[in-house]
Amino acid sequence: LSFREWFDTMYQARKDQILEATNHGTMMFVTYQIIVNMASSFKFQGSYGYPSPFKEIMDSLSGIFTIDIVGVLHVDCLGRTDFLDKLLASTMVPIGLFLLEAEI
Repeated sequence: LSFREWFDTMYQARKDQILEATNHGTMMFVTYQIIVNMASSFKFQGSYGYPSPFKEIMDSLSGIFTIDIVGVLHVDCLGRTDFLDKLLASTMVPIGLFLLEAEI
């Protein structure tokens, strides 16, 4: 019995549990992304963000769960940006990349 056959057998036997764990993981990842990004948008609009113990936890998780499109592409170098510009860049770039990949 080769490793590939063993792996396929184990996957087929536990396919439902693997898919369920994947779905739960995806939901947790998306939820953490929303929570972490809410703190940065609150700070951007002039608020102080989350209270102290929760803020430290969110700051430590922010490097894992956020992808700052504006920071990666250095959109700020093109000119002065505001919240709407960052929101558009954060939403339109992933959609554009998906459309390019899907060749639509």
